[in-house]
Amino acid sequence: MIKQPTYLLLVLLFGLLFFSMYLLLLSKQNLFQSDMIAYFNNLQDIHYLISFNSVSDIFKQVEFEKGFIIIQVIIGYFTNNSQTYGLIMYSLILLLPLTAAGYYFGRDSVPFIMIHYVFFNVFNTMSLIVIRQGIAFGILLISLTVYLKDHKKTAMMLMLLSAQYHSTAYFMVFALIIIELFKINLKLLLYVWGFTAILYIMNWNQKIIQYIPFDSKYLDSYTSDLGINQSVINGQMPNSFRYLLASAIFLLW
Repeated sequence: MIKQPTYLLLVLLFGLLFFSMYLLLLSKQNLFQSDMIAYFNNLQDIHYLISFNSVSDIFKQVEFEKGFIIIQVIIGYFTNNSQTYGLIMYSLILLLPLTAAGYYFGRDSVPFIMIHYVFFNVFNTMSLIVIRQGIAFGILLISLTVYLKDHKKTAMMLMLLSAQYHSTAYFMVFALIIIELFKINLKLLLYVWGFTAILYIMNWNQKIIQYIPFDSKYLDSYTSDLGINQSVINGQMPNSFRYLLASAIFLLW
């Protein structure tokens, strides 16, 4: 029978070997596409600005969140190559959920979770395209494991940190505050889901959301006729029943 320390070492070595091979294969692909182009161009702009500006000055000149700008500054000191930049971001975005897994389930679970996670299509999108969301999501996962370990203040701080990479993470902060203040239980959440599902089916959610005081420079492009038509071409029609079904499956589970 293999002793626990030996088993852990073998498992981690297996995980490291798998990660190295996967990263090698990924390096042979063209990572400079879609949103990654915009983020790499932003890296170059920030690297140019940092030569005669302070970081606080760059915060005022660059529209992205402060945490993401800081990461761009740091990576900019090490590389100016788009492929290397993509691999660094991929590795970082993979490391965050694996940190959450290791903290909550134990280090021996990390390689097995990694193998499943890298082949999960949503992860590929977050790690190679929408990388700000990928970083924020990874930190949110860590914060949720910390919350489940009953370290609620630390979890809140991590959630606020995640919002420094993508501002939509503030919704999670707001949700946690509501849950803590009102001690919301599963039964109430089921009622809320049922109510919002009715809004979704009737297309009323699109009317209600117009009155929410949320603004973004990207909102017009995402809700324009061109953006909607592109979504339809990709099979992502607004209020698609399959999205409701997907949420119901997770809810039942």
